[in-house]
Amino acid sequence: MKRVLVASTAAMIALGGAAFAATAAVSAEDQLKRLAPDVDLSVVSDTALIHALNVINDAGEDDDLHIANQVRSILRHVQ
Repeated sequence: MKRVLVASTAAMIALGGAAFAATAAVSAEDQLKRLAPDVDLSVVSDTALIHALNVINDAGEDDDLHIANQVRSILRHVQ
């Protein structure tokens, strides 16, 4: 998880500033914790984390319950 947040932060710094990068990195972790509070993110693979974040970002008009179910399924599957 830390590697994803570090990589995400580094990418955001390159794109537009440290303050924005820190906010984006914290926001990604917060989103995952909000949608799957019972999942220990420290034991989830980077690939699964990225997959879950892609589901969140590509959700479009999907409702929160549907997104949360997808994210939980992805993150629990790899534990």
